[in-house]
Amino acid sequence: MAVIMKELCFTNLAQNIRSIAFAFLAMGLGLNLLAGSAYRFPEANELPDNAYHPDPFLKPDGTRVSSLEEWPEQREYLKALVQRYLYGTVPPRPTSDELSVERLFDTKYSPPNSTIKGRKQGYRITIERNGLTHSFTFNLWRPADEKRYPTLINNAPEHGHPDPTYSMAEGVRRGYAVVEFERSQVAPDEKSNVGRESGIFPLYPEYEFQTIAAWGWAYQPIIDALDRLGLVDMEKIIVTGHSRGGQAAMAGGIFDERIAIVAPSTGGPFSLGSTRQRDPEGYRGTMDYAENFERKNTHWYHAHYFEFVGQQNKQPWDAPTLAALIAPRPLINFNALGDRINNALAHEVGIRAGMEIYGWMGAEDWCRIHWRGSENEYGQKGHDQGPEEFNAIYDYADEFFFGKPSGPSTYNQAPGSDTWTFDPEKYPVLKDWSVPGSAD
Repeated sequence: MAVIMKELCFTNLAQNIRSIAFAFLAMGLGLNLLAGSAYRFPEANELPDNAYHPDPFLKPDGTRVSSLEEWPEQREYLKALVQRYLYGTVPPRPTSDELSVERLFDTKYSPPNSTIKGRKQGYRITIERNGLTHSFTFNLWRPADEKRYPTLINNAPEHGHPDPTYSMAEGVRRGYAVVEFERSQVAPDEKSNVGRESGIFPLYPEYEFQTIAAWGWAYQPIIDALDRLGLVDMEKIIVTGHSRGGQAAMAGGIFDERIAIVAPSTGGPFSLGSTRQRDPEGYRGTMDYAENFERKNTHWYHAHYFEFVGQQNKQPWDAPTLAALIAPRPLINFNALGDRINNALAHEVGIRAGMEIYGWMGAEDWCRIHWRGSENEYGQKGHDQGPEEFNAIYDYADEFFFGKPSGPSTYNQAPGSDTWTFDPEKYPVLKDWSVPGSAD
C-alpha cells in the first residue's frame, strides 16, 4: 500500500484521494465481516476504564497496525466494533431486484433571482424483501440538462434558519444536484419504535441496526436509485445532515465507501465530538451521554450502547475511531459558537485527532471543521444548519472535486481568528498513542 501511495502522482487532488480510498477498498475485498462473527467483543463492564481516546490502530489481537497495508483489515474490525457497541448490525445495500424507483413529479425550477433553468423532481423508492415492502421518498433539484451531476444528499434537515431552500438554490447555481429525503419515512423518530416494528426494520429482521444506523443506511438505496436514473456523478457524492441527522450522515459515510465527502453538522458525540475530552464549562461539558440518550432516545442506538451508562470511559471507541472510519475521504464537520447542544472543545479535539490519522494516509488537509459565529448575515443563531454551512460545503467540494480556490469559507479556525478556538498547546488531545511510524 505504501508503494501505491508513493506512486500516485495525479495533479487532481480528488483523483488522488479517491485512488487511495479505492486502493484501501480493493485490498479489503472479502473482509466484509458481520459484526461479532469474527471477533469476541467483551461486555461493557469487562472493558478497561480509559480516560484517553482509544487507539484506532489497536488490532483485536493486541498488536498495533504498523503499515498502510494493514489498514483495510483494521477498518473492517472497527466497523464491526461500532456496530457491536453503537449502531447494531447494518444490512447491505438492497439488490437490484429488491429496489425499484418511480418518479412522482417533475416541474421547472430556477434558483431565486436567477435565470438558471433547472428541474425539481420527486421520487419514491420501494424496497421489497422478506415478503414485505417499504417505501420512502426523496426530492431532487438539479440544473436542466439530464446528466450526471456532483450531488449533495441531505436527510430531512431541521431547517431553523430563515431560508430553508438555500441549499437547493445554491447547489443548482453551482452546478450540483441536491437531494433531500425524509428520514422519518425510513424509520420513525419515535422512542416507542425501539422494538423496530415500524419502518424499514421488518424487512431486515436478521440485522440489529437501530434508527440512526437506518437513516445512515438509507443513503445507499438513494445513491443506487440516482445511479439507475443517470443523475449522479458516482465519484462526486456528498452526504450531510444536521444534529441527529449529522450522526446519520456520519454513519452513512462509514458504511458506504462510494460517498466521497462526509459533512455532518452539529452531530455531537457520534459525528466528530469527543466523549472523553470536553470543556467542562461548556455545553454538555459533563453530561453522561449514554444516560441522557437512554432517557430520551433509546431507539437511536443499539441496546449495547446503554450499557455504558455511568461508565463512558469504557467505550472502546471515540471521535478518532469514527474519523478513521471515514479516512482518507474528505471529512468536514460543522458547529457554531453558542450552540447550546454541542461542546466546542470536543469537536475541535475530534478534528485534530482526525488530522493526525488523515496525515498518516497522506490526506491531512481534508479533515476540517467550519465554525460559525453566534450570529451571521443570514440570521442564523446557535444550533442550526443553514446558508453558511451549505456555502462551506460547496466551497469545500469545489476545492476538492474541481481544484478551485478555497473560497471565502474558513476552516479549522474560530470566527474572527486565524487559529483554533481552544489552543492545542493548552488542550492537547487526550491520547496515549501515535499514528504508526511516528515517535511515541
